[in-house]
This record gives sequence, structure tokens and C-alpha cells, in this order.
Amino acid sequence: MPCATWEADVGATSHVRPGPRIRGVLKHRYTDFVVHEVDRRGQVVVLDDVHTIPKTSEDVDGSDDPLEHPAKTIEELVQGFEKVAGKQGKDQLEGFLKTWYNETEHTYATGRCCLLLPAPVDREERKRIHHFFRTHSDPFHLVTDTVDDEHNPTRKMIRVYPHHKGKEEDQGRRPTGTKKRKRGEEIQFDYRNNIGPGNKNNFLLFTLYKENKDTQDALNVLGRMLRCKSSSFGFAGTKDKRGVTTQQVTLYRQKAESLAKLNKVLRGIMVGNFRNVEEPLKLGDLLGNRFCIVLRGIVESEAVLKQGIENLEKHGFINYFGLQRFSGGTHHVGMALLKGQWMDAIKLIVRPKEKERQESAEAKQYFLDTLDAEGALEKMPHFLVAERAMLEGFLKHGEKNLVHVLSCIPRTLQMLYVHSYQSYLWNKVATARLEIYGSSAVVEGDLVCRGVGVASGKADVDPDQVRVATVEDVQDGRYTVFDLVLPLPGKRVIYPANETGLLFHKLAEEDGISLEESPHKVKMFSITSLTGAYRRIIQKPQDVAWKVLQYSNEDEDLTETDADKLRGRCMRTSGGGDRRALQIEFTLPASCYATMAVRELTKASSSAAFQKSMTLTTGNESADALA
Repeated sequence: MPCATWEADVGATSHVRPGPRIRGVLKHRYTDFVVHEVDRRGQVVVLDDVHTIPKTSEDVDGSDDPLEHPAKTIEELVQGFEKVAGKQGKDQLEGFLKTWYNETEHTYATGRCCLLLPAPVDREERKRIHHFFRTHSDPFHLVTDTVDDEHNPTRKMIRVYPHHKGKEEDQGRRPTGTKKRKRGEEIQFDYRNNIGPGNKNNFLLFTLYKENKDTQDALNVLGRMLRCKSSSFGFAGTKDKRGVTTQQVTLYRQKAESLAKLNKVLRGIMVGNFRNVEEPLKLGDLLGNRFCIVLRGIVESEAVLKQGIENLEKHGFINYFGLQRFSGGTHHVGMALLKGQWMDAIKLIVRPKEKERQESAEAKQYFLDTLDAEGALEKMPHFLVAERAMLEGFLKHGEKNLVHVLSCIPRTLQMLYVHSYQSYLWNKVATARLEIYGSSAVVEGDLVCRGVGVASGKADVDPDQVRVATVEDVQDGRYTVFDLVLPLPGKRVIYPANETGLLFHKLAEEDGISLEESPHKVKMFSITSLTGAYRRIIQKPQDVAWKVLQYSNEDEDLTETDADKLRGRCMRTSGGGDRRALQIEFTLPASCYATMAVRELTKASSSAAFQKSMTLTTGNESADALA
């Protein structure tokens, strides 16, 4: 079974609209692809300070404190809360306290009482609410956690309740009408009792700059130097290997000084912009990414380039999952896991990849030929984390318990395989939706959700706002193609009420997978246990800027990175040279692939094989045949 190397292998075959092809080489040098993360506040993450060391007791939220002094009365508390949650939140808290709290005796009335507040979609807003009650609710002794909304399981509520009540038998009880937290749900700690991280800002937030390295590889390097486990790091998302990327990372209980010293010995990695925070970063804790991309060897006129870029800005691109998502055929592994074909999945994970190092390929092939895990481990390079973890599990559990063998793989990689199949199915259905109904309008039965954009500081697709388009919606033109979304299959999503919805089930069945029931009881590898999500079919890039560069040396750097600025190294900006390159910048929401935007602009494949053919041919005749 071949690894995915072309868009057609993963269902990405269409374009939003036809147009002239723009010939240019993508990622000729890794510095031609520069990525800056956009954090939850909508700020572009840059590395511009590698020296300043924060105080360990610094409270990063102090500057935004809604109260100058601890609240002593209900009035003071609710006035401060209004700055965090608005008038509606203030009124709800005031009504709750006046009903249950005796301000004279500082006790609560007998009974199980709690206040349920709608949890904001934005994580930073939720954090501010939890932080407010942790730091300002004395003498009211209020604590918070997050629970499901009983009336709508897809929504979350912030529960506020007293930690110490009027009667001893009521202390510590969960309020009536709320459920015990399930494993895997978000946990909020009682910081006043010093359970969990507490108010000590136990996490160090820093900016990670890397060149031509995978995110996990860079963190493994830092982990070895600091002698800490890779699980101690938290990050919002993985970034491209072939590129220059900047993102935020958290590290549990480490001093900034220890990290800062590593800059003297690190190669292709820099760290800085240190500060202490209370909570770690988790996957998804970002709004998007800002890209600066160079296409070398441009031959088209500026008029053609301008027209192509204007079309991209106006009409957007199909929001396919890019080839990076399926590197090494991860969707085939996910397919096997979802069907319960454990040994097939193991062999697919261990299968040698294209152009892999000889020692790695030989170790993998040895295992496939012999199933000798011990011998394969001796040959397997240490940087192959998933393969080594699985082989160690094979030694421990043997062939009779393959699920335990697979569970030895780091959990993030386990989920990557299953999510990769979700992405593969989404790509195929997106292509089919556009072929059946076109890309110009919403039709009855489509799923729609109005977009807010990266600049809003909120998640681009709110699951609670997704709905099925009605006849009236279509007739009145209430939605555009930019409001179209498709689900990533899971237990908490709805499907389009037209032929597109049927295609999800049909195409999955062709792969031997049911979206409604699992052939096995292993939850982590069951599509019916996944939550699911929504993704826009057509995405517009934001804040687009571009220019044509002239250069003479095909290997000279044409972008300016954070490291260049820190070292005072300016990019050459002379207009000389007989070669031309297009430099384009834009911002995309989280999980959108810049390579798919470039694919729409150039009308050419983003695959490594195609880009290599562009580099190696002079007139691009053979590249035309491959496009």
C-alpha cells in the first residue's frame, strides 16, 4: 500500500475556480516557508527576546485584575465579576449569592446550591472566570469547575458552588443535578487547598523558534538537554518540518535560566520570551498561523500574479487537509485501527517509508520479516519514537494482546492515526460536495455556520452555531459558500441533510467502516467514541500581502526570520538579478494548510515529487506533465 505523495491519493482533486497556472518552486529552501503562530489573544507569536528572565513568583494575570483589593461584600464581588463576565454574569452571581449566602454570618443556607454559567467558547475567557473565583471569592469560599449542560450535551457550563457550607454534612458534596466528571473531561482544581498546580505559576511559557525540524523532534532535543520527559511540554499545534516556524510552548516546573542557557549550544533552535503561567498549553490553544511563503523561478507577469492573488483573496481555496496530514500513509493506519485489524495497523506503522535512512528501513523490514521485536529494537534508531514504543510493547505483551501493544505508542500519535482517517474522508466528501452542487451557492440541506475570522479572537467554527440550511435560507440568500461546513465524523456532530450527508456513510462503507457502530470495544480506536468537529469547505486567507523579488543566486535567502532580526542580519533587498520570486504573506485559522492555498493560487500540486521536478527541469515541460 503506497504512502500518500499526491493530492489525488487523499481526495484533494478540485479547485474553487479555474485560472492560469503560475509556475514557481515551493520550499526550494526551508527559509522559503516561514510560519508564526497566532495565539488565543490574536497576537502573532515572535521570538524577539532571548535574555529577559521572569521572576518565579510573577503573576501574569495581575495587570488585568478586575479588583484592586479582595472583595468583602457581595456588591464588591459582583462589580468585579461584571468586568469579567458582563452584566448578565453579574446579575446571575448577585441573584445566586442573595438567595443562598448570609452576608452577616458568612454561611450558606442548608441544601445543595450551585450557579451554572454558560462557558464561553474562547478558552481565555473561561480561564478569566475560573481565575476570578480562585483569587477573589474569599470570604465567600466559591470554587468552579466545568460540566456538561444537562439540556445540551454539546455545550459546557461553568459551575460555581461553595467549598465550605453552613452544615458539616453538606461540605464537599456535589450540587444536585450535576454529574460526576468522566475520565478525560476538563479538570479544574481547588487552588486554595493547594491541589494541582495551584497559584504558583508552575508552568514556564516560552517561544520556540526552529529551522528545518519537526516540532516533536525539537522538543525531544530540549527534553534530553534538560533531562525531562517529553510529556512535560505542552504546545498548541505541530508546525511544518521543512520551514522556519515560531510557536509557544509550556514546560512544567522548569526555570527560564536553564532554557536560556541552551541557546549557546542549540543548532537550528532558539528559545526566549519567557514568562510564568498557571496552565499548560494544549492542542488547539491557538487561533491560527501567519505565513510568509516564497515561490521561486516565477515566469508569469505581475498582471497574471495580481489576478491570481485577487482571485484567491476573493474566492478563497478548498480547505483540504494537506499532504503533511497523511505523511507515511497515516490514514491507512487509522483505517486499520477503526476496523480492529490490529496486526495490519502494526505492520503499517513499522513499514519502511519512502527515502528513509537505510538503518531505519533495514530495522523495520527485519521486524516485518521475522516479528522479532527484540532483534528489531537493537537495530531501530532511537529517534523513531512510535516504532520503538510499539516494539517494546510487543516484547512486553506479545502477539496475543495487540491492543496493549498499540497502546504503548504515545497517545498523541495514537489519535493522529484515527484523526488522519477522519481527514481523508472529509477531503473526499468535500470534493464530491463541490462536484455535485458547485462552489457558488448554499443548497438546501447543507450545513452552515457564520465565520468570525482569526482577528475576532474566537474559534472560527462554533459547533453550537452549526445548522442545516432550509429552503427559506437558500431563497433569502442568508448564507454564502464561505459559511459552508462539513463534519469530521464523531458522536457529537450532525451530517448534511442532502446527498452530501449520505456520501459520508457511503464512502466510509467502501473502506469497510461504519460511522454508526464500531466492530470492537476499544474506545480510543473507535470512530463512535470520537467527539467530531466541523471544518469550513472554502476558506479565505486574511491580511494578504505580496511582492515580486529579483535575485541572482538560486540558494540565497529571500525571507527575514526572527533569528535574522535578533542577530541584526538584514535580508538583501537589492533589485538586481535575472531571477524572479513571488513572496506572499497571509493568515489562516488553526488547522488550515497554507500549501492548499498555494495549490489554489498556482493550480499545481504541492507534493514533494512535483516540486522536485520543478526544481530539476529548466523549461518545466516534465513538470507540466506531472501537474
